[in-house]
Amino acid sequence: MALVLRRLKALALDRQVAVLVTSQIPRFDPKRPDPRPTLDDYGALGSVKQHADIVLSVFREEMYRPGGGVEGATELLIAKNRNGPTGFIDLYFYRRWMRFEDMLDPDR
Repeated sequence: MALVLRRLKALALDRQVAVLVTSQIPRFDPKRPDPRPTLDDYGALGSVKQHADIVLSVFREEMYRPGGGVEGATELLIAKNRNGPTGFIDLYFYRRWMRFEDMLDPDR
């Protein structure tokens, strides 16, 4: 996996294009006190932690605690950002349209 990521990043830099790689988290334990994904959850994909410039994760509380929290409330977690801040952005998930919008400013 590390070799593939290194070559993919080198190709993107050479061609001056952005590359988006998606993945399921292989080491996720939904029973831990805070089920929000972290960089450590990528475990076997440690090369993601090393080579990625930005690592984003999506967390929807209703998926782990049905009936708890606001239905559709979503956090876009910025777990790694080589050129900026980390943190989270509150989003709202519209299931009907399979769409996320900024929860605080939907008109943006």
